[in-house]
Amino acid sequence: MTTRYAHYIAEILNEASFITEHERDEVAELIEEFWKDYAVDVWDFQNVMSEIINRGLPFSRGASREILAEMEKNLDSDQGFNWDTLHNAINKWLKDVSWSKMTDEELASFDEGTCAWAVVINDKSKSVEISETIPHRLHTKQEISLLAPTLSLLEAVAFARDLAQAELSGTSTSRKVTLFALAIDLAESIDAEEIGEYGQVVWDSRDCEYCGRKHDTPNFAYHICVPKETNTCAFCGKYVSEDEAHFLHEAGCPGEDCDCNLIAHPDCCCDDSDIRTCK
Repeated sequence: MTTRYAHYIAEILNEASFITEHERDEVAELIEEFWKDYAVDVWDFQNVMSEIINRGLPFSRGASREILAEMEKNLDSDQGFNWDTLHNAINKWLKDVSWSKMTDEELASFDEGTCAWAVVINDKSKSVEISETIPHRLHTKQEISLLAPTLSLLEAVAFARDLAQAELSGTSTSRKVTLFALAIDLAESIDAEEIGEYGQVVWDSRDCEYCGRKHDTPNFAYHICVPKETNTCAFCGKYVSEDEAHFLHEAGCPGEDCDCNLIAHPDCCCDDSDIRTCK
């Protein structure tokens, strides 16, 4: 075991009051001497973080521990730990992670600055004026708003949420907005056509925070999966009274004769019924 890790262990014992400050160095020397009879391959947070940075993914201490645990779980005694083992563990973690179902507290924990953020407005028919004074902005071009790695995942998601719910002409509108994480060195040169290839989707205005699936209508996740006692319209996100929430759908509306949990203003649901869906 290297001197560095021996001192890590001694520091933990000191912080837990098992040893004193004066005993720390001596204990570290004893630990190092003991482990000279063993060969130990240690992979840590920094190893995982370096690969996460290469991939341009959000990262947290909790995620690192999950990935390291996966490495240990699938350790091949013939091969030992190697970069392939790490790559496979990250792929497994990435496959299992559900960004859309994370709480704000969980989103806030992804704050290691391992990626840049790209907010893409998918509805090109709705032009958007974006102030250049927004903190941490790198730049805005076409439909992409690039945010700096200093933002946590929660801060980037909050920016995307605000953009999706922005008001036009005094009325609330639902924009299709997607938040991508991408490698920092790609941030300044990426364009709209390359985002899907090189970026990782971490939030979408059509993602449901209840079921994790993507729904056709961008409604800030207030739709059929929300319990009936909610008082928010599935389409515009505004308050719905109890009387408004229980109405007869107009003929041809997808919500007609449907026993799903969708509640909405009658006008929001039944107007433009060809593009509405509650399935």
